[in-house]
Amino acid sequence: MPATIASQVLLNNDPKLTVKKQTVTVFNGEGKALRTTQTDRFGNFVITNIIPSQISKIQLTVSDGSINNASQVFLNNSAQKFSSKTTFTNNKAEWVLSNADKNKMVNNGFTNNIGGKLIHVTKGKKTFFANRTVYLSNKRNTIIKKTKTNNLGSFAFDEIKPDQTYFIGVDAAELQKNEKLDVINKDDQLASTLDTIAANRISTAVNSSNNPKFNSLTLSESEMRMSVNAKLYGDNTSNPLGKIKILLLNDAYEVIDSTVTDDLGLFKFKYLPYLKRFYLSAENDKSQLDVFSSILMYSNDDNLVKVLTHVKGAKFIYKPIASEISKIREVEMEDPWLELGLNKKSKSTNENKIIIEPILFETNKFNLLDAAIETLDKITSILQANTAIKVEIGAHTDSKGNDQENLKLSEMRAKSVIDYLEKNGISPSRLTSKGYGETKILNRCINGVECSELEHAVNRRVEFKILSK
Repeated sequence: MPATIASQVLLNNDPKLTVKKQTVTVFNGEGKALRTTQTDRFGNFVITNIIPSQISKIQLTVSDGSINNASQVFLNNSAQKFSSKTTFTNNKAEWVLSNADKNKMVNNGFTNNIGGKLIHVTKGKKTFFANRTVYLSNKRNTIIKKTKTNNLGSFAFDEIKPDQTYFIGVDAAELQKNEKLDVINKDDQLASTLDTIAANRISTAVNSSNNPKFNSLTLSESEMRMSVNAKLYGDNTSNPLGKIKILLLNDAYEVIDSTVTDDLGLFKFKYLPYLKRFYLSAENDKSQLDVFSSILMYSNDDNLVKVLTHVKGAKFIYKPIASEISKIREVEMEDPWLELGLNKKSKSTNENKIIIEPILFETNKFNLLDAAIETLDKITSILQANTAIKVEIGAHTDSKGNDQENLKLSEMRAKSVIDYLEKNGISPSRLTSKGYGETKILNRCINGVECSELEHAVNRRVEFKILSK
């Protein structure tokens, strides 16, 4: 019976060493290639509509030299607790699967999350497409989900089914002639431009089949945040339930956060860790709910979500199903800089916080690449919005090359970042820079240790240390 298989490829079984953007081929017992796909940002790949018993071998081909021969490469399926390791040889890793292994790789409920940042481009100027509605439509351009961008233009959509065609779009009226919207991924690289007009929306098509465009937009659950907004009424909309304490719980019934409804019955949970499922609860200690026979849940845009029968003396408990969750929850792409923007007066919370960004440079050079400029434009906007902080920029290299040359290179790279921020209006008094060279290696890859390029890449980074003024 045809099924979906989904797995992840890791070097040394280290979650930080994901084997991304590489080719995966599935073979049958006669050595014939059944299907070819590509790993995404997290080393994940998925193949749909395939008969597991026909699979004999899975082969990974690495084209960029990021893995050394004799390295251990792992094929994992966390949903089924399956893991298999092999040795990387001649730019390939191969896993010969038993019948039991094939069945463990089946995950018919597998879904992805996708997201990015919308950048409004007009007259050569770029701004965040902030606090605007973004739609996810199916191949017929029927809206199936919608959300709002945050202050940095970021958005996200969860539970994306594989091998489907989707459209990410906005209302066409939001753009004027000669304006455009670019979609920037989590790593601040250009993923797409909205260029298709249909159903009064301007969109970009995304096929969820592990192609480069889709893969660049994939998100892990840890890279997502959610907000939950709704209104509560007793019996009818003439009775808003104000001053009621609401608890948000995860699927293990652990309290994640609490809030209180306002006089209109509205409650909000903002920028919480993403949960695929959650519950809502309210105590009824003073029997304030007992005057009503039912509790009405409305979405923030005044659409009825659920009518719940209330039992006198009982507390309010709401376990939304998936279709109801989508009506009261919005998801967005996580960004630590956004948290700084949301906490303008906070000092102790953010003091000495370190944010690592993918500031990219050419090999042995300190010129900023396009993706680095996208990142620095975001950082500039946050520093302009939150003047209560200053930043130390620290640049790091891997251990390849001469120690002193690496130190000098890192100093020049840190200065390039400082220069760009100052040029864009950030006061020099709020910025300091330091080049660390290879003095703070994050893994085993110090001088004299042979490491793969994938391992070395972990150490090439720019860190932003947040300091109070």
